[in-house]
Formats: sequence, C-alpha cells, structure tokens
Amino acid sequence: MFRHAGRDPRKPRPEGFEIPPQLLAEAAEPSGNAVLGPPR
Repeated sequence: MFRHAGRDPRKPRPEGFEIPPQLLAEAAEPSGNAVLGPPR
C-alpha cells in the first residue's frame, strides 16, 4: 500500500516526506484496506 502511494518502506524516509491522505486512501482501496484518519 505504501509503495503504491509512492514510498518504499525499505528505504529511509526523506526529510519532510509526506503522503497526501487522498493518495494513501486510493492506494488502500485495491487491497481492501481503509484509511481511518491521520497518523498520531
């Protein structure tokens, strides 16, 4: 899901990198996941 949204979790996160919530929701849909809200 995160790779589909533009982030490979095996690599270090670039400074200031954020995945827009809408893109994350679109990436979650094909696998049946749901984004419930922003991370804490």
